[in-house]
Amino acid sequence: MSKSVVDGNHSHSDEQSNDVARRDGRWRDSHGEPEATARGHTVLAKLTTHLVDTYSKCGLPRHEQPKTARRLLTKNSQVVANNGWDNCDNNIVLRVRDLLDVHTRSGVAKTFVVLDLLGQGTFGQVFRCQDVATKAVVAIKIIRNHPSYYKQALVEVQVSQLVQQDKLHSMAHPSQVVPSIKLVDFGSACYENETVFSYIQSRFYRSPEVLLGLPYCGAIDMWSLGCVSAEMYLGLPLFPGASDHDQLKVIVDTLGWIVLKTAEEYARDCHTTVASSKRYFKHSALPDIINAYPIRRGASTDEVSKERHSRAAFCDFLCGLLQLDPQNRWTPQQALDHPFLSGRPYIQPYEPATHRRRNI
Repeated sequence: MSKSVVDGNHSHSDEQSNDVARRDGRWRDSHGEPEATARGHTVLAKLTTHLVDTYSKCGLPRHEQPKTARRLLTKNSQVVANNGWDNCDNNIVLRVRDLLDVHTRSGVAKTFVVLDLLGQGTFGQVFRCQDVATKAVVAIKIIRNHPSYYKQALVEVQVSQLVQQDKLHSMAHPSQVVPSIKLVDFGSACYENETVFSYIQSRFYRSPEVLLGLPYCGAIDMWSLGCVSAEMYLGLPLFPGASDHDQLKVIVDTLGWIVLKTAEEYARDCHTTVASSKRYFKHSALPDIINAYPIRRGASTDEVSKERHSRAAFCDFLCGLLQLDPQNRWTPQQALDHPFLSGRPYIQPYEPATHRRRNI
């Protein structure tokens, strides 16, 4: 009786192994090479036939997807709230290949499989997901499980659907500007008649009225637009304040005087220390900063003249956006009508058409 050897889930007799060796052209009978060589070929056949099946059987836990440990995506992964779903930050804890059931505004239920974490912030997490039905890859934002974040998320959805109605962004800065999309991230947006937040806008782009704790309106976005426009031209923030007090000081140095507390008074009243920021520019006044920016080497006399004229128009445009008094700050329509944007010849001084601004 021939001896059977189990290899994976298949069996082969010595006679079958011999047939394999014969086909290889290396089999020798008893008058040829020693018997040890024949055994060596037999062992080789046993070890290599159905090798993939053997490896799969030996490494079964690794090949069975349901038993594979799934990578945690939420940074703080200890669940402590919401019946074992949320962490202490009220963020849902998700892993790779988790399933999300989502109901769209039209009432259609969809299922998405979680692929990866794209990012997270104050309001929640954004996951890279795939629609189980259509295989489309999308980004899904899951806000924190807290009433205040839920209410603000509803405002964000509503504001994102409004294009022409009164609204303000309140977080305009370079990372929020996308070519062809204009402006993104309405997480801190609010209606002009519902300005409930006092700490808004990134500091470098924060308007004087917000810095001073005064009532504000949509004019704060025009201030931010002016800051972003200058930074896109100069390559550096126009007002790089290290604190709110220092931010006001930089603004005053550049645009003119506002009655401010001294650094000592501010530190005493706010129970803090006043840091001074790094100054990026040699000059202080806005026109001097713009005009001191280097002109391209090798420019012809005509090109230099056109550049000077363009800078004068740009400086005038910035001055309209960076008015310290929000009531005097240009509206979006006034800014759009300026020759710097419209392409019309710039003739000093530019007087914008009167557009009604909502009173603060």
